[in-house]
Amino acid sequence: MDSRNQPPIGFNFTVSFSATNGGSQSQDNYFQRVDGISGSREVEEIKEGGVNDRVYKLPKSVSYDNLILERGFAYRGSNLGIWCTNSLTMPTSKIETKVVIVTLLDYDSKTQIMNWAFYDCYPIKWKISEFKSTESVLAIETLELAYSYFSLLS
Repeated sequence: MDSRNQPPIGFNFTVSFSATNGGSQSQDNYFQRVDGISGSREVEEIKEGGVNDRVYKLPKSVSYDNLILERGFAYRGSNLGIWCTNSLTMPTSKIETKVVIVTLLDYDSKTQIMNWAFYDCYPIKWKISEFKSTESVLAIETLELAYSYFSLLS
């Protein structure tokens, strides 16, 4: 069966990180959830005097939601964990930004359906799920990344 005739599945994806200086970070990038692939354009409404049946909407700037990545907690010393810790504790002049690429895969886990590249990413929030002695659940790590803009890659 040709999967191009079916809607894409949302659980087959990859996340990769690259430093803006050309370096790469191929490990430490397995996530169970990605959220925040969203943008919206602000509009300015202009009412023309004497014209009561319409309002002109002029395009203004675009804003983007933060990218949220969630996974099982990674152990101390992971490259991604070090990047997050440094970004949240260092002066803003020393924050290292990265390009984050999210790839949606087809049913075969090999064919790329869509790629989104998020530019100038840096962590603004890092959270570990609560610990409960009464529940047997994994410790979940949530990263929230700010970015300047995203684009679709071919």
